[in-house]
Amino acid sequence: TVDPYAGSLNLAGTGVARAGGSVPTFGTDCLSPIKLEGAAGWTRRENAKCLSLDGGMVKVPALPLLKGKTSFTAEGFMKLTACDVGTSILRINRGTDVYEGNETEPLWCVYAQEASAIRLHAWAGSSPLKDTPNWGTLATPIADGQWHHYAVTVDAATVSGKTVCRFYRDRQQGGSEQQFTGKLVADANDACGLTIGGDGNLTGFIDEVRFTDGVLPVQAFMRKSGGLFMVVR
Repeated sequence: TVDPYAGSLNLAGTGVARAGGSVPTFGTDCLSPIKLEGAAGWTRRENAKCLSLDGGMVKVPALPLLKGKTSFTAEGFMKLTACDVGTSILRINRGTDVYEGNETEPLWCVYAQEASAIRLHAWAGSSPLKDTPNWGTLATPIADGQWHHYAVTVDAATVSGKTVCRFYRDRQQGGSEQQFTGKLVADANDACGLTIGGDGNLTGFIDEVRFTDGVLPVQAFMRKSGGLFMVVR
């Protein structure tokens, strides 16, 4: 059988403090996975630690899985108690040398637009491809102190030269489908990194991040099987 969690990152990346905050450290406030027992199932070792943020920023320097891809899915679990407006929740960097939020050539970024709203900004080099300030309004604030699953799907549309982006929170589509001219293609030389918390401060926990080649259906998102999603707090 295939472990659907294969390919996920239990973040042990480096991090920096922001505006008087702390460098990310390991914490134990993890989101428990579903375990399927039996010969026909699979088991997964439960994470002992997650990443704790206190005004910090996490950076993972290379994502070879995204090399040259135009269709992929990015997912993550976060429990935030503070989130500055303008902070990147998920950000794919075009290069691996610079990680600050004001980097000149990111690939795309999902921001906290307001306390309960998210924003999509995509670039081609230093020129914006798409800026959707009010991509979606969430039912609860981003920093509500609860575990949430976030996902962004990026797909090369059937119409030549187009890209489609979708945003999900807790497996519900949180913003309108955005289709725009231009392709978001990860660099072919592996110079592609991940930043969480660029542009501002995040406080809370990050348990896991996963990138998948291609656009996943909702039922294939992390830690969901047979329509069941279980959170242990």
